[in-house]
Amino acid sequence: MAPRYLDIADFLLIGEEVLGIEAEVLEKMANLPLADSALNAPAGWMRARLEKVVGP
Repeated sequence: MAPRYLDIADFLLIGEEVLGIEAEVLEKMANLPLADSALNAPAGWMRARLEKVVGP
């Protein structure tokens, strides 16, 4: 089973639950390009590591 990576929608929904602020408000307040970069960085690292172990 392939891992499911988080995207901006997940980020906003989790933030909504944790902070108690509507996702629409968070969308206006958050630095979404930075959040997107952070969400994708570990995925790229892990994907490269997995390919070394199990192949592409």
